[in-house]
Amino acid sequence: MKHCIRISIFDNGAGIPPEVVEKYNQLFLQSADENEDKIYPSSIGIQNVHKKIMLPYGQPFGLHMESVLGAYTRVDILLPLVDKTPETLES
Repeated sequence: MKHCIRISIFDNGAGIPPEVVEKYNQLFLQSADENEDKIYPSSIGIQNVHKKIMLPYGQPFGLHMESVLGAYTRVDILLPLVDKTPETLES
């Protein structure tokens, strides 16, 4: 992907079990409307962040999680590169 920004948040802590990572990544692959009824109480914040990115930009933008139990967790935030020059801000 050529015109995007990837922000990676890395934690070298205990990691997250694979089935939990898979649950999140499956949720992230769905459209914002599809996962409206799949709110997991312990993850409202991360779901809200993903939804705020998905609503205006759609796939493939949003969050992706990777983790190895006992080693690390990484959450990538993929955003489109948007031109915000003074000329585009006026329109």
